[in-house]
Amino acid sequence: EVLRSEDLESNMEAFLYCMGSIKFISGNPGFLNEMISKGAVEILINLINQINENTEKCGTCLPNSGHL
Repeated sequence: EVLRSEDLESNMEAFLYCMGSIKFISGNPGFLNEMISKGAVEILINLINQINENTEKCGTCLPNSGHL
C-alpha cells in the first residue's frame, strides 16, 4: 500500500530504500509469494512507468532514479 500511494518525485530517496528492502525480502520464498499475491509486481510496473513518463516529460532522470 505504501508503494501504491507515494509520490515518486517527492520521495525518491525513501522509494530507493524501499526498493532495497523489497529486493532483500524477496529472497525469502514465503515473502515473495505473499508479495506476488498482494499485487507487488503490478505496483512496481506502474512505478517504473511513472519513472519513464517523468524522464520523457522532463528530458532527464529524477535524482537517484539511476540507482533504482
